[in-house]
Amino acid sequence: MKNADIIIWPHTKEDFYEYLVSLVKFDGYIDSNKRAVIYDPEHSFLDMVGRYAKMYFGANYSVVPRHNYNVNTLRIYGKNLVSEIKQELINFKLRTLNHVRGLFDAEGSIYNDGFGLRIEIKLKDRDYIKQLSKILSKFGIANYAEYDKKYFDPRKNKTYVYSRLRIRAYNDLIRFIKIVGIRQERKLHIHSYLESKSSSYDTTLL
Repeated sequence: MKNADIIIWPHTKEDFYEYLVSLVKFDGYIDSNKRAVIYDPEHSFLDMVGRYAKMYFGANYSVVPRHNYNVNTLRIYGKNLVSEIKQELINFKLRTLNHVRGLFDAEGSIYNDGFGLRIEIKLKDRDYIKQLSKILSKFGIANYAEYDKKYFDPRKNKTYVYSRLRIRAYNDLIRFIKIVGIRQERKLHIHSYLESKSSSYDTTLL
């Protein structure tokens, strides 16, 4: 398995639209000027999202640094497209694999907890974690969901409640990245980790 094998972008206009709606839902918004706004640290990732929006919908876009924050801002201009996205966000539910891709790119992380690499998605809304768990299970990806956990932030002297989903087992990590894919450079380190462990596991998945 090579890096190119796990870099998966939606291949059709319909697939990209589902992905974009989910990305806006979980990592952006529709602003007062009827633009779709998305944040991410990686300029190249946002530029690629903008390129697809232009290719499929003829939408113009810009990517600029967000002042005083270590992120970049993608703005997508297109009255009809943005209006459709805004309508889709009403009562939005995770229903498709492309919705999962958008959520993972917006809120997913890959980290080492001392025992191995883990994929984690953390949200305030427990219903989306339930929907995500159900979709992943349909694809044979074992996952572990925890609901209504509390986290105290001493800097803000405030307690937050969140739910999260984790993927831990090697074979499930493999299935996830082969099905959902990676689109952000900062998450590609999972490839070398899985390759280094492949001799001990089911290599037919690679």
